[in-house]
Amino acid sequence: LVRPPNFRGHEFGKIKLTTVYHLGSYYANGDIAGSMELMNMTLYNSFGIEVDHNFEVDFDIFMKVIDLMGGVTVNLTQEESDYLNAADDWVCYDTQPGWWHLDGSGALAYARMRKAEGDNDSDIKRTARQRHLIESILFHAKQMSLSDLNKIVDEVLPMITTSMTSSEITDLLMKMLPILPELTMESGGTCPVQDTYWGSEKDIYGDGMYHSVLEFEPGQQKKLMRAITEGEIS
Repeated sequence: LVRPPNFRGHEFGKIKLTTVYHLGSYYANGDIAGSMELMNMTLYNSFGIEVDHNFEVDFDIFMKVIDLMGGVTVNLTQEESDYLNAADDWVCYDTQPGWWHLDGSGALAYARMRKAEGDNDSDIKRTARQRHLIESILFHAKQMSLSDLNKIVDEVLPMITTSMTSSEITDLLMKMLPILPELTMESGGTCPVQDTYWGSEKDIYGDGMYHSVLEFEPGQQKKLMRAITEGEIS
């Protein structure tokens, strides 16, 4: 649960982080920039995380990027493989445990999975899968030529909503693409930081319905996030 700061004359109690994005747009008269603004303010208010720029990628664009890359390879557990094989809506059939190549729809099903057998801490498990998927995307991107990567960027970028200007995007790509082969993910983790949050059941919307949520102490999180970003802990 997070507590967003006052936003355009509105005050908030504790709500789920996923609700913040919707409320930002709602109180900005449908403008997605309001979602990005309120989310950035909330991340800073709750964790001390400063966001420089925002990108919004919908499911269709996500699948398109994966397919343009030729798919990605992930290491599936037996439970994850069983879940994907049963997920008829995602048209992802006949996977096996171990390293498996997924197309866009399969990668999306994997990224959204949180109900595989054994997923007791479902949101934490899901974000762990998403980090694994990002590692795979980075690995596959590093095998591609700069010209092929540029083609993907040229095709996909017009479909993405971002807070960056065209010149800022161009400058970033000019810096990032040449060093892509050397990029690595040294470490990753949860936010809130692992072992510093606890689960509870709360009626967060005042409708008599109780929801499973994670709670944490913001002051502690800000100190831990600062230590992580400054390299004091990993």
